[in-house]
Amino acid sequence: MMPFHFALCCALAIPATDLLPAGGGYGEPCLLLRAPDHPALAHLAWPKIIAARDGTLVLACSAGKGHNMGGSGAVVSRSTDGGATFGPPHQLAYFPDDDARYHDCGNMALGMAEDGTIVLLAMAFASKQNTIFGWRSSDAGITWQPVDASALAENKTGSVFGNILQVPGMGLVVFGHYRKPSTPDVGVWMSVSGNGGRSWGPPRLVTEKAYYEPAFAFAQGRFVGLLRMASGADTSRYDEAVSDDLGKTWNIYPSKIAIPEGLPGSQPCPFIAVSPTEPARLYALQSIRGRFEQTRGRVYLWTAEVKDLEWQRQRLVVSIPANAENLTDWSYPWMTPLGQGQWMLAFYAGAKRGANSIYGMRMDVSRTPRKQ
Repeated sequence: MMPFHFALCCALAIPATDLLPAGGGYGEPCLLLRAPDHPALAHLAWPKIIAARDGTLVLACSAGKGHNMGGSGAVVSRSTDGGATFGPPHQLAYFPDDDARYHDCGNMALGMAEDGTIVLLAMAFASKQNTIFGWRSSDAGITWQPVDASALAENKTGSVFGNILQVPGMGLVVFGHYRKPSTPDVGVWMSVSGNGGRSWGPPRLVTEKAYYEPAFAFAQGRFVGLLRMASGADTSRYDEAVSDDLGKTWNIYPSKIAIPEGLPGSQPCPFIAVSPTEPARLYALQSIRGRFEQTRGRVYLWTAEVKDLEWQRQRLVVSIPANAENLTDWSYPWMTPLGQGQWMLAFYAGAKRGANSIYGMRMDVSRTPRKQ
């Protein structure tokens, strides 16, 4: 698969009968990584993206046959020109080829150690098995070395998700949710690495309540997390998790990041991060799946100050046109700061069974208003 130029990819890589995701107040999204031609790798999904210290953008995602169809793995792609082009995806693992106990690769967590090494953790699963595995890269994603995630693996946890955080006094911290057949099989966990992600400690329980895909940030001594509601709960909102004692105790309550009352839809996959230039300021992305206002879903940017967490919705980021039959499976927006108010966004969109590409764009959030 050849890389696509950012300015030309929409014209060159998308069939004339297909529609693109639509932009909002931050620009128009474009194709970052086209679905590979090989059917075993054509479904790209659940991306994470990070900017290395030298400016290289490292994009990680799952590549497989389809949405949990049996046969997928972890791949990474690099951009050395600020997101204008991304290179061919490099495969790190594929299931069940690499381990017949697992049939698919799912959620991932991505972050950076204090020395600039990039750390990637991912999950693999089947109906009666789940595990966590991972790698480190000290050369901005060119080469990868495996890490020891055995304390989290083989039915000890379930899914890993979000940012791998640098936390003073702790080291690297990652979060995830339990899933069957682990014990417990519901709840949120955290794990700590004291050696830059080379190995990970056993899971620590955050909450016994069922949630999916917890996304966390750490700012000014406070953990702040957004939790996707489990099936059967009120999926029109997120719950919020806050700890002021490095994860020893937690307060969990409904977040203000929610779908307005009366509108249809549900909220998958939250995103949250700290501004690199304003350490008290948080950014969040709210995904909404549901048909309203001529769309089948939307993503909005939200902001808050870490001390009061009075979230305010900002502009629309992207939407999926209601008539985009080529984009029936989509979401999981993630972004990484580039400097000077610029962020790089990545998300997936395509078919649930078959080809699915990674889209994204540079976003200037420097003019996003502060709380009045």
